Amino acid sequence: FLFSRLCLEAGSTQAAACYVPFGSDLPEITDSKKVSTESKRERLYEQLEQTPGVLFATCAVDNREIDRTNILLATMQAMSCATNELLRKFEP
Repeated sequence: FLFSRLCLEAGSTQAAACYVPFGSDLPEITDSKKVSTESKRERLYEQLEQTPGVLFATCAVDNREIDRTNILLATMQAMSCATNELLRKFEP
């Protein structure tokens, strides 16, 4: 028998990259997997937005690319894209 997982309503995969300057006072931000509730996620996002020098970038890879390659490669592509977008923000 062969089994396969599929999703009937597939969408994009998304990634974000964030630069937090050394010495920033954000003691609750240590591991994204520990941010378990939406209210905590929103509160931490507000803290990040208010911290001087913090930069964000996001990237999405659509479902066509996921189907063409696979979810792992598409996720890695989104991560690479978000990182590159973040690095562009440091360019003069």
